[in-house]
Amino acid sequence: MGGPIGLVPAGERWPDDALRVAAEDALGAGAIIAAMGRGSLSPESELVAAQFAAAAGRLPAVLAGLASGRELVADGYGADVDLAAALDVSAAAPRLVDGVLVG
Repeated sequence: MGGPIGLVPAGERWPDDALRVAAEDALGAGAIIAAMGRGSLSPESELVAAQFAAAAGRLPAVLAGLASGRELVADGYGADVDLAAALDVSAAAPRLVDGVLVG
């Protein structure tokens, strides 16, 4: 393996079509960077890594406090928020190979 890796914290659209930057996506990208180690990073990667480092010790509460986390908890999906906050629970991640995600 080798070469650059791209992480895209995508965000979402609100019902009024306004763009919502997704802090939870940025935290996820920062968690991946933290797990991989800090090689040569873009400024954007450095920022999400710093966001994750600041939130890592209280990640369940941070995710539950975000707009989407509050919405999920209110809709009865609090367990999904807890699952999203679980770190180092999977030994594998999918890779994109010829346009297909493989394990």
